[in-house]
Amino acid sequence: GLYKNPYGRFPVKALQKIKIKLGDSAPLIHQPENVIRSDCRWKQRYRIKENELCNYVDNPKSIWGQGAALSAFDIENGLVEIKQSLYLVRVENMNFYMSDRQKNRVSFLYNRIEYDLPVTDPNFRRYSNEKANRHGFLCISLGENFQGFHYKIVATIFLGN
Repeated sequence: GLYKNPYGRFPVKALQKIKIKLGDSAPLIHQPENVIRSDCRWKQRYRIKENELCNYVDNPKSIWGQGAALSAFDIENGLVEIKQSLYLVRVENMNFYMSDRQKNRVSFLYNRIEYDLPVTDPNFRRYSNEKANRHGFLCISLGENFQGFHYKIVATIFLGN
């Protein structure tokens, strides 16, 4: 979306605090926290500094279990309960690379569990030049049903801290 400040209207960037008016709750079984946003203009309200990210971190035991995806069948039939579809987590041993299919990926360690997930962060190339074994924060999303699976996707990367 676009936000407004005294200089005009601009696309929202990572770490910006934006004031928006929310409408009705619109939960999905794999995204229970979804809400409908109103048509009111978004307003910029400061910025979160990277050294403040630790104040916003989630601490789940795992990132929706092990592996890169969850079975849609398991979610739809209550075998796996999704309480939230976004996590901001602190991770270790990040390694950025391109898959054989030329897709952006990051492998990392969270709570002694190894993960290897696709990345949609538009700044991936900047991070891919970084050395392995980096630590930082990842914003990870649980995606829509695709061929019977909900894939875990790294939406945003924050190095350091």
